[in-house]
Amino acid sequence: MNPEYRWVLMAELVSWDEMAKLFYDRMCQVNGRRSVDLQVVLGTLLVKHLMNLSDEDTIEYIQENI
Repeated sequence: MNPEYRWVLMAELVSWDEMAKLFYDRMCQVNGRRSVDLQVVLGTLLVKHLMNLSDEDTIEYIQENI
């Protein structure tokens, strides 16, 4: 992947480990199914809001530009 792509550059700015700790500390470790990787969850939300997309358009965008 080209290191100059905007999403690659943005991924380097996010403190994934700190965010994961906050996220996982609030999750129940006993009940429910396992969580999707935090980077996938937050990356999807970043794309959705930065590109001003609907939920459906976000899914389509990510499927086309994985």
